[in-house]
Amino acid sequence: ARDILLLKDKTKLILKATIVSGVSNVLLNFFLIPPFGMYGAAAATAISLTILSLILFFGSYKKTKLNPFGKRAGAIILLAGISAIATKSITSTLALKSTLLNIGLSFILIVSINFSLIHITKILEKEDKEMLRTIKRKLKRTLQWKK
Repeated sequence: ARDILLLKDKTKLILKATIVSGVSNVLLNFFLIPPFGMYGAAAATAISLTILSLILFFGSYKKTKLNPFGKRAGAIILLAGISAIATKSITSTLALKSTLLNIGLSFILIVSINFSLIHITKILEKEDKEMLRTIKRKLKRTLQWKK
């Protein structure tokens, strides 16, 4: 959304959105850090970045009438939500004592479940698959170069 606004020379909207997001982050930190500590700070940052994204999205939509979120994007978001819920259920059931082990397992599970669901539902288009193949090739080259 920000890039669309830059192309349309709407830098004032970007500035205003950034200021609103920054001020909301400071205010939310002021109210959330004392009772919740680092979780309050994380929540404040997440909320302020969401505010920034929404302002930029609706601003770019208003200027261009382009909606980057179609049915496919909604389906991918739904699959990510299903993956997150399944991962949380599995890790809660296992109740691992080590935080590091829990984080590692959660990462592996969410990526595996999400990619499995995307593969099963065949939601990726030809261009998406080509992009993933390109990333894979570049990663292979990078890893071989570092050996």
